[in-house]
Amino acid sequence: MGTNVFQFNDAVDFLQSVLEEKKRRNTRFSLRAWASQLGMPHAATLSAVLNRKQDLAPELALKIRTTLKLSQGASEFYDLLVLYTNAKNPLERDVLSRHLAGMHPSAQFSTLDLDASRMIADWRYFAVLELTSQPDCSDDPDHIAKRFGSAMTPAQAKDIIDRLLRLQLVKRLDDGRLMRTTKNIATPGDNPEQALRGIHHQLLDMAKERLETMPVTAREFSANFFVGRSDQIAVIKTRMRQLRRELSQVIEDPSGDAVFVLNMSLFNVLESEDSGD
Repeated sequence: MGTNVFQFNDAVDFLQSVLEEKKRRNTRFSLRAWASQLGMPHAATLSAVLNRKQDLAPELALKIRTTLKLSQGASEFYDLLVLYTNAKNPLERDVLSRHLAGMHPSAQFSTLDLDASRMIADWRYFAVLELTSQPDCSDDPDHIAKRFGSAMTPAQAKDIIDRLLRLQLVKRLDDGRLMRTTKNIATPGDNPEQALRGIHHQLLDMAKERLETMPVTAREFSANFFVGRSDQIAVIKTRMRQLRRELSQVIEDPSGDAVFVLNMSLFNVLESEDSGD
């Protein structure tokens, strides 16, 4: 399984990510299909857990762990993470967090580090963060989720808002509005490459969907093929990053009615001559 449980500080977050990965690998996979795999006659209980309407019961947590085929270390971490997520007493959560730190590969369980890891693995955090640049951005999860349609539920919107607040990337004003701060997100201490690959998978999947459903006047897809030298890729990447920043500065408008994503790619379409068997 590709989803790494050690990147999470919340068991429900982990299970939501597992479901998203299953859907990405198989577009026909659904919550109902997962419930069926777990031997559940209905998907209602699993849905309630993922939407935080009820706790993740130990019996269901065990069924899920069994199907995920985690390593021994990951399984033990997952079991403790379930207890940590369900714990209501601050003292109990503190004790469990210290145990989780001892089991973590990096010998730490920093909720802020893991919050940052979760954020850079999901495009929706950056989209909501951009929304908070608008002067009238509401902190109502239902309102925010509605703006993203099927891509976000109110429960997911609440999780995103709470995480952005913990990371101090946004602040809640007295009148209930959210405002973006000047604080920048710090890259987690461990290598974020896997999380970054995840967000690019999401954006590529979204691009394919928009290519089919969005009118041409509202999108731009183009590609250039050219012969170049592979030792110049660093120069090209620098120019692409510069262009991306310049376009953002020109287009960005807090009073706007849309959140755009500019997703650029560059890669060699030829197989390397020295990559033979």
